[in-house]
Amino acid sequence: MKVFYDERYTAAGHSFDTTRKSANVAGLVRGMEGVELVAPLAATQREIALVHDPVYVRGVRTGKGRGADSAGFGWDPGLWTAVSASTGGVVDAALEALHTGVAGSLSSGLHHADEKGGSGFCTFNGLALAAKIALGKRPLLDTFRRRRTRACKRVLILDTDAHCGGGTYKIIKSDRRIWQIDISVCGFDGYTTKDEQHHLHIIRDAADYLDILELELERAAEIGFDLVIYNAGMDPHEDCGIGGLTGMTSEVIQRREEMVFGWAREQGVPIAFVLAGGYTGYRMWEERLSALHGMTVAAAAGCEMPDIKAIEANAPVIEEPRYFGGGYYEEDPLDLDEVTARELAQDLGLHGEPWDGYDDEVEEEESTHRFKSLHELPQEFFDLDREDLREEYPEFFE
Repeated sequence: MKVFYDERYTAAGHSFDTTRKSANVAGLVRGMEGVELVAPLAATQREIALVHDPVYVRGVRTGKGRGADSAGFGWDPGLWTAVSASTGGVVDAALEALHTGVAGSLSSGLHHADEKGGSGFCTFNGLALAAKIALGKRPLLDTFRRRRTRACKRVLILDTDAHCGGGTYKIIKSDRRIWQIDISVCGFDGYTTKDEQHHLHIIRDAADYLDILELELERAAEIGFDLVIYNAGMDPHEDCGIGGLTGMTSEVIQRREEMVFGWAREQGVPIAFVLAGGYTGYRMWEERLSALHGMTVAAAAGCEMPDIKAIEANAPVIEEPRYFGGGYYEEDPLDLDEVTARELAQDLGLHGEPWDGYDDEVEEEESTHRFKSLHELPQEFFDLDREDLREEYPEFFE
């Protein structure tokens, strides 16, 4: 099984899980039986403009105009190298899957980007682009650059990131050949649709998760698809600070991956996968996150899963308390991104201990809803017009 990856994926100067974790996952899966790491063709400016405003695409390449601030990362000379390569990896994985039945790319940062630009740590929407190219759309000058090996008339984008794929929906909603199943656990980047082609689930009880996935896969089997593009998120995991849902354990995640790829094999449907959300934090260390993403690759290849239990049994010990907000917390210290999030929550009057989540001050039926991270706050939060907060915390208002 070919898995597309290149060191260019991590060329961006901004250091964050979305721009760095592919290298860690590559190190883990390189020794997996039946897995071959292959460098992809980088996506061209013309190809990416099939799904994005050409002015924005040019800005990401040059650092001028709207593309100069890409999805909250800021621009640097390595940004175009990174996102053109990782976006090309998604496209190559889709075309390879049409040829061999299964392939993947260690790309991430995709489904929040829409036609106008990037959002939520996503610069370009490789999911939408790969679907369009698999269906036969090409820039005129790139007609023979990437070639399909079999006909493709209907594509399913299956998205299990913790957050909703609103950017994908905006790009594909008018294309009757592309369907979307979006199984999320929080409402960030949510959208409203009533048509049968786009199903969005925002799950609040982990006990419902696999049942809903099973029902959607059964429906997909009845419809019939020529290709599935799978956005495999690890951020629904209960220990992921950006999006996690209580009850979404490593065992549930493993079962989800086995269900998706088992279904694809049973149906004979080509499937291409990419890495969706998954973020390190005080309960999700680098080795553990890489192993979770490694589950996707192992399930796709049909080889032995990473020993996640052994990794979880050897959690790193954090000995030094970190100063925060007028005192020391001697357990569960926050990383810098979480400190910034906490400060923002305090400025907005949202209170709660970092390990308990944030309170919504609106009480309903004598109860208070609690949010585990900023990404679980209602969409209205991200539409606030608070110039003082925008200036101090621009990354939260992209």
